[in-house]
Amino acid sequence: MGNQVPEKKYLAVLPIENISENPELQAICNGLAEMFSYKLSELEQYQDSYWVTPASEMRRERVASVTQANELFGVNLAISSSIQTLQDSTRLILELVDADNIRRLDTEQVMVSSENLTALEREGVKAVLRMLQIEINPQMDKSLTEGKTVNGEAYELYLKGLSALQGNGNGVNLEQAITFFTEAANIDSEFALVYARLGEAYWRMYETTGNVELVTKAEKVLQKALDIDAQLAPVQTLLGILKSGTGEQEEAITHFSQAIEIDPTYNSAYSGMARAFEQQGNSDKAISTYLRAVNLKPDYWAGYKDLGVYYLNKGDIPEAITQFQKVVELTPKNGTAYSNLGVAYYYNGQYVQARQMFERSLALDKDPLTANNLAGIYYWEGSYREAADMYEIALAGYSDRYEIWGNLAAAYELSGQHQEARKTYFMAIEKALAQLEVNAEAPDVVADLGAYYSDIGDTTQALTYIERALTLNSDNLRVRQRAVSTYEKLGMREQALGWIDVTMLSDIESQPELSNLVEDPRYLDRKEELALPEK
Repeated sequence: MGNQVPEKKYLAVLPIENISENPELQAICNGLAEMFSYKLSELEQYQDSYWVTPASEMRRERVASVTQANELFGVNLAISSSIQTLQDSTRLILELVDADNIRRLDTEQVMVSSENLTALEREGVKAVLRMLQIEINPQMDKSLTEGKTVNGEAYELYLKGLSALQGNGNGVNLEQAITFFTEAANIDSEFALVYARLGEAYWRMYETTGNVELVTKAEKVLQKALDIDAQLAPVQTLLGILKSGTGEQEEAITHFSQAIEIDPTYNSAYSGMARAFEQQGNSDKAISTYLRAVNLKPDYWAGYKDLGVYYLNKGDIPEAITQFQKVVELTPKNGTAYSNLGVAYYYNGQYVQARQMFERSLALDKDPLTANNLAGIYYWEGSYREAADMYEIALAGYSDRYEIWGNLAAAYELSGQHQEARKTYFMAIEKALAQLEVNAEAPDVVADLGAYYSDIGDTTQALTYIERALTLNSDNLRVRQRAVSTYEKLGMREQALGWIDVTMLSDIESQPELSNLVEDPRYLDRKEELALPEK
């Protein structure tokens, strides 16, 4: 081939264009793009200097062009493709594009019977590998068919389910996904991946609605997938995510470990296992797990992002900033990267830099969570009405996020809307309690409940929850911050002072509800004591 494919292959699979006159084919295009991304990423374990941007990240950033993929994720190659129907056949046209220079390197066509779309996926992936100049070994060839179905009708329903599953956070789309996956499973009861995706759809529906009955349904179908084929990394990982989400961390770690044994490069398993160790309070194992993922793919931004989020939660803000700066360096047009860096700057007391990062993020992507972050800056500046406006925007996208309800309540309170504040705190409590029905051992949620109860003047419940949170994980920065604010709100300043450490000083001094504590000579003594070098 005349065009040289780079030795380092960082790949994005773009949405597949439907160039037929059949609008129903769009769902097939969406689902097939997802499968291409998944199957090509499975092959990372057999290749050095090769990774595929997860389809979930492509959707999150609404990437539709080679230029976007290059700017947002630092890829140097992209797969651009289209599908059309010709009588009883379906044709897939694939192009390999140099993402740095926006030029076509190679092209291939795959033609199959419209009744046999399973062959379109397999032959399409093989065509991509030929263009990438990657030789298919027997192990790779075997992985292309694992967990699949040979039934064309079941596979078509599966692709439609994947398309519906891409409606991130949309309950209607998730219901459609559940319907398609269920119908596919009814046709082929040995289709492992369809049960796995059905479990994912149930779990995501739970996360969207808070309906705890969906957790049991998710577990049942994921166990079915496991019974059919325990050698699929996504099945083990999804079970790990569910077990971790319900507080069963040891079982979760077992599933994540098995996923990594199956596929040593499966990034979702590393991040899931690290979070499970984090929930156990095992910092050393959490960090070592994140670092394993980073070392596997040192030019891949997601590992640094996950590690940065961990350091942020742990309270090691300078280290979080370092990791997020690396993400920005690797993906300089990624709005989420700037938003995460802005959060770290905020917690480090660098409010000007934080605002700059949030504004850069919003300029790239009008994301509700970024609006939520910018609301935090307005809050710090004392612009409480503006902060409330931003929190309301955030809730339009994330109405089940109890933390945003709590933040909105605080903004209402400080802007003088006391009645609205009280109603909103009750909503935050209701949403948080629903989360505890699934995982009663989540320290952040328990601590937040303690703070909310103190805000509405329920001393008994406030003390019950904050003390329980401290028992669960007193190393957690958020838990300690909530302990300070809860005890202060209840008039228990000695207890509040006792939980202050040096990583919390900037945040404490930025909170208007803690202004009286900050002026207390005992706080100044504590601050001076924390600033003293260790002997």
